[in-house]
Amino acid sequence: TGSLNLNNQSHRDRVIGLMMTACDLCSVTKLWPVTKLTANDIYAEFWAEGDEMKKLGIQPIPMMDRDKKDEVPQGQLGFYNAVAIPCYTTLTQIFPPT
Repeated sequence: TGSLNLNNQSHRDRVIGLMMTACDLCSVTKLWPVTKLTANDIYAEFWAEGDEMKKLGIQPIPMMDRDKKDEVPQGQLGFYNAVAIPCYTTLTQIFPPT
């Protein structure tokens, strides 16, 4: 019927998946110093993997290429707009503030 029914296992599984994603992304909801530290840690991991790919002769995607670190701010904005904001918007539609 298009309505959320938490007694429906499929609906419940999808809500749990969305909530897990929201938990995973929670650093974007914190103050800038915390968000920046988290992003720096994530990019350090991405770039280390990109370095290993380059050693194997594989061109990493831009996000994993430390030579393209000037693209990080734009990538973060894209991530917020494409992933984080829709995730939290959907959660607030499912569970409106009371």
